[in-house]
Amino acid sequence: MPGLRHALRGVGLALLLALPAAALAWLADVGAEGGTDDAVRVQVSAAGAVDGRLPFRSTGEGAITARVAFTLPEGDGDRWVLWLSRDALDEVRAWAPGWAPPAQHFHAAPDDAFPAGYAFPLPAEWRGAHVVQLSLAGGVRAAPRPRIISDRTMLRIVARDRAIASAIYAAMLTLAIAALALYAAVRDRAFLWFALYACTGLLLAAAMNGHLVAVLPRSLLAAAGAGGFWATMLVFAGVGVRTVLRYAVAGESEALGAWRLLPWAYVAAAVVALLAPHAWAAWIGWLASLGWIAAVSGSFVLVYAAARRGVSMAVAMLLLLGLVGFAGGAHELMQSGRLPDNAWTRYGYQCALVLFSVVLYVGLCSRVGAVRQRLDDEAQARRASEQRLRREQVRGDLASQLQAALRDTDDGAVASTAFGLLADAAQRLLGCGSAAVLVEAYLGDPGLRLHGTDPASAVGRSAMAERGGIREAALAGTPVVLRLGDGARGGDGAGADHVVVPLAARAGGWGALVVRLPLQCVPDQAELAALDGIARLVVLHAQEAHAAAQLRRTAELDSLTCTLNRHSLDRVAADAFAARQGTASPLSVLFIDLDWFKPINDTHGHACGDHCLRVVAQALCGQLRPGDVVGRYGGEEFLVLLPGSDAAAARVLAERLRRTIEGLSIEWEGRRIRVTASFGLAGMREQDTGLASLLARADKALYQAKREGRNCVRAASAYAE
Repeated sequence: MPGLRHALRGVGLALLLALPAAALAWLADVGAEGGTDDAVRVQVSAAGAVDGRLPFRSTGEGAITARVAFTLPEGDGDRWVLWLSRDALDEVRAWAPGWAPPAQHFHAAPDDAFPAGYAFPLPAEWRGAHVVQLSLAGGVRAAPRPRIISDRTMLRIVARDRAIASAIYAAMLTLAIAALALYAAVRDRAFLWFALYACTGLLLAAAMNGHLVAVLPRSLLAAAGAGGFWATMLVFAGVGVRTVLRYAVAGESEALGAWRLLPWAYVAAAVVALLAPHAWAAWIGWLASLGWIAAVSGSFVLVYAAARRGVSMAVAMLLLLGLVGFAGGAHELMQSGRLPDNAWTRYGYQCALVLFSVVLYVGLCSRVGAVRQRLDDEAQARRASEQRLRREQVRGDLASQLQAALRDTDDGAVASTAFGLLADAAQRLLGCGSAAVLVEAYLGDPGLRLHGTDPASAVGRSAMAERGGIREAALAGTPVVLRLGDGARGGDGAGADHVVVPLAARAGGWGALVVRLPLQCVPDQAELAALDGIARLVVLHAQEAHAAAQLRRTAELDSLTCTLNRHSLDRVAADAFAARQGTASPLSVLFIDLDWFKPINDTHGHACGDHCLRVVAQALCGQLRPGDVVGRYGGEEFLVLLPGSDAAAARVLAERLRRTIEGLSIEWEGRRIRVTASFGLAGMREQDTGLASLLARADKALYQAKREGRNCVRAASAYAE
C-alpha cells in the first residue's frame, strides 16, 4: 500500500503539471492560427515538396528553390506577409519581379532579440495572383511550410512563440539559480550538476529557437554551423544523464559502474560534431538524434530503478520522461515533414523538458533532508574525532608532565604534585569548570587533604562541605554527576552539578576527582570515561612515585634510627660543602658520640643499646631546625650538618642538644638508663680545601671532649691542628 500511494502521488503531480501546460499550449496554438480571413491559400511547386512543405536533411543537399503561387484578395486593407517558421536555416531568400527583400539567416536576428520566424512583408499594392520565388539553404533537418498570412496573424504567432520561449528560458534560469542556492547551502554536488543541466537546457532551447544570436556573436554561430547545434544537443543529453544518475543513485559509489562513462561519451561526440566537416552534417545529425534517444532511454531505466527503490518523485519523472520522449519524437517528425508545424510539435518537447526539470529538481530537493543528515553526521563524526584527539592530547601531555614532575619528588610531595596535575588536566579535557582532588588516608598520609585548588574556592568549599556524599560516590567506583552545594554561607542554595570520579585506593582510604560544572557544560559518557581514564593514569603514576620515594628513602636511611645513613650523609655533606665553598654562607658540623655506650650493651644487651640509639635519634630530630640534617655516622656516633650556622650558633645548638640527651628518661625492662654524649664542633673556614678537612677538625674536637671528661661540647677552633 505505501508503494501504491507513492505511485499515485507521482501520477497526480505529473498530471497536475502537464495538463495546465497542455491546455495553455492548445489555446496558444488555436489563438495563433487565426480565422479563414487571416490566411491565403498557397501552391508550392518544388522538387520533393510534400503538402506544401519543403523537406531537406542537411546543408550537404544544397539550396532548395521553390515557386510559391497565391492570390491576394481584392479590396482588403490588410498587409500580407510571406511567413516561414523559424527553422535552423542557413539562408532564406525570396524575390519576384520588382521585389527583392534582403535575405534572412537563422544566426542573424532581424530587429528584435527573440524572432519567431522569417517574415517577408509583401508590397502593399499587391492584389490578385502573384508568384514568389523562394530559396532555402538548410542547416539541420527541417520541413518549412511557406504561408501567406496577414500581419495581424503574424503578430499573434510572434507573441505566442515569444511568450512560450520566454517562459521556457525563465523556468530553466530560475531552476539553475535555485539549484546553485541549494548547493551553496548543503554542498551536495547533485545540485551543481542540476544547475549545469538547467544552463545547458537553456542554451539548447535558445539554440533551437534561434535566439542564441542575442547572446553569442553571429560569426561564432555561423562558424559552428549545424555542428554547433548538434554539439549543444549532445552536451545537454550527457549532462542530463549525469544529473539523473546523481538523482537515481544518490551519490558517487561503485554501483554507478559503466554509467560513469556515458556523459564523457556524449562530450566526446559533441567535440566530434564541432570539428567534423560540413559534409558530415547528415551523419552527425543522425548521431545526435540517436544520442538523444539513448539519453532519454537511459534516464528512463535509471528513474525506473529509482522508482522501484521508492525514491521520491520517481513515478512522476517516469511519466514526464515518457512525455519528453513522445514530444521529442513529434518534433523530429515535424522537422521531417510527417507532422504539422504547430505549437505542440514545435515547442512541446521544450515544455515537457521544463516540466521534467521541475520534477527532477523537486526530487533532488527531497534529498536535502538526507544530505543535511549526512552533513550533520559528518560534522558530528568530525567533532567526535576532534574531541578524541583532544582527549588523547590531554592524556599524552598529562603522562609527560607526571613523568617529569614525579621523577625525583619527595614522598611527602607526591600527592600534591600528581593531584594538582590531575585537576588541571580535568579542566583542559572538559574545557570548562574548576577541579579539585579530595583524598583521605591516601599514599601514606592518614589525614583528609584537598589538592589542586584553594580551599576557599567554590569547588573547594563544595568538596569539603559535601565530603560525605563524595566519599560514598568514590567508594561506589563509578564516575557520576552529583548536585552539591557550595558549602559557604550566602552561597547558591541550589548548588551546582559536580562530576565525581573515584580514585583507586587501598583499604581504609578513598579519593575522588571533583569537577564543578557551569550551567552550559554537560559532559557525555565519553568525557566521563576520559576523566576516569586520566584519574587512573594519575593514580598509577602517583603510586609508582610514592613507592619509588619510599624505596629511595629506605636506601638513604639507617634502618635502626630512621636518620640518614653514612652513605647519604657523605653525599649530603659533600653537596652542602661544595655549595658554600667560595661564598660567605656558613656551614658547621657536629660529631656526637654517646658516652660509655659499650657498658650499656654489655650490661643490658644489644637490644637495649638499639633502643637507646632510637630514642637519642628522635630527640636530636626534635631539636633541629628545618634544613638541618642528622644521620648515624657509625655505631653510636651521629653527624649533624648545620647549613647557615657559624661556629658560635652551632655551639649554642650543640649545648641544647647535649642537655636534651642528658635529660632523656630511657626505660628498659623497668630500669632507667642514663645516657650522655660528647660533642665535637667545627665551622667551615676558607682554609678548608675539602669536606675531609672540616670533618677532621670536628673529629679532633670530639676526641678532645672525650679526654676532658665527656658530656661536653668542644669546638675545633680552640685547638691546634
